[in-house]
Amino acid sequence: MIVRRMILDDAPQVVEIDRASFNLPWSERAFRYEIEENTAARCWVVEVDQRVAAMLVLWMILDEAHIATIAT
Repeated sequence: MIVRRMILDDAPQVVEIDRASFNLPWSERAFRYEIEENTAARCWVVEVDQRVAAMLVLWMILDEAHIATIAT
Protein backbone atom coordinates (compact mmCIF):
# COMPACT_ATOMS: atom_id res chain seq x y z
CA MET A 1 0.00 0.00 0.00
CA ILE A 2 1.34 3.42 -1.00
CA VAL A 3 -0.11 6.79 0.01
CA ARG A 4 0.89 9.52 -2.42
CA ARG A 5 -0.21 12.76 -4.01
CA MET A 6 -2.83 12.44 -6.74
CA ILE A 7 -1.59 13.12 -10.28
CA LEU A 8 -3.52 13.81 -13.48
CA ASP A 9 -3.03 10.23 -14.67
CA ASP A 10 -5.02 9.07 -11.61
CA ALA A 11 -8.13 11.01 -12.64
CA PRO A 12 -9.90 8.19 -14.55
CA GLN A 13 -9.49 5.74 -11.64
CA VAL A 14 -10.47 8.39 -9.10
CA VAL A 15 -13.62 9.20 -11.08
CA GLU A 16 -14.45 5.48 -11.19
CA ILE A 17 -14.19 5.27 -7.38
CA ASP A 18 -16.23 8.46 -6.98
CA ARG A 19 -19.01 7.20 -9.27
CA ALA A 20 -19.20 3.91 -7.40
CA SER A 21 -19.38 5.74 -4.07
CA PHE A 22 -21.73 8.70 -4.52
CA ASN A 23 -25.06 9.58 -6.14
CA LEU A 24 -23.66 12.96 -7.23
CA PRO A 25 -20.08 12.20 -8.24
CA TRP A 26 -17.54 14.79 -9.30
CA SER A 27 -16.61 15.05 -12.95
CA GLU A 28 -13.12 14.25 -14.18
CA ARG A 29 -12.78 17.96 -14.94
CA ALA A 30 -13.46 18.77 -11.27
CA PHE A 31 -10.68 16.46 -10.11
CA ARG A 32 -8.32 17.92 -12.71
CA TYR A 33 -9.11 21.40 -11.41
CA GLU A 34 -8.32 20.34 -7.84
CA ILE A 35 -5.00 18.79 -8.92
CA GLU A 36 -3.83 21.55 -11.26
CA GLU A 37 -5.42 24.83 -10.21
CA ASN A 38 -6.84 24.90 -6.70
CA THR A 39 -3.99 26.08 -4.49
CA ALA A 40 -5.99 25.20 -1.37
CA ALA A 41 -6.47 21.58 -2.46
CA ARG A 42 -4.47 18.66 -1.17
CA CYS A 43 -5.24 15.57 -3.27
CA TRP A 44 -4.12 12.11 -2.18
CA VAL A 45 -4.58 8.53 -3.33
CA VAL A 46 -3.90 5.12 -1.84
CA GLU A 47 -2.39 2.73 -4.35
CA VAL A 48 -2.59 -1.05 -3.94
CA ASP A 49 -0.97 -3.33 -6.50
CA GLN A 50 -0.38 -0.35 -8.82
CA ARG A 51 -4.09 0.58 -8.81
CA VAL A 52 -5.80 3.48 -7.06
CA ALA A 53 -7.89 2.03 -4.24
CA ALA A 54 -8.87 5.20 -2.36
CA MET A 55 -8.81 8.95 -2.76
CA LEU A 56 -9.03 12.10 -0.67
CA VAL A 57 -9.42 15.73 -1.62
CA LEU A 58 -9.17 18.24 1.18
CA TRP A 59 -8.93 21.98 1.21
CA MET A 60 -6.53 23.80 3.52
CA ILE A 61 -8.26 27.03 4.53
CA LEU A 62 -6.36 29.12 7.05
CA ASP A 63 -5.58 26.64 9.84
CA GLU A 64 -8.34 24.16 9.00
CA ALA A 65 -8.56 21.13 6.73
CA HIS A 66 -11.96 20.65 5.06
CA ILE A 67 -12.64 17.24 3.52
CA ALA A 68 -14.09 17.87 0.07
CA THR A 69 -14.41 14.20 -0.86
CA ILE A 70 -13.10 10.86 0.33
CA ALA A 71 -13.85 7.35 -0.90
CA THR A 72 -12.44 3.84 -1.25
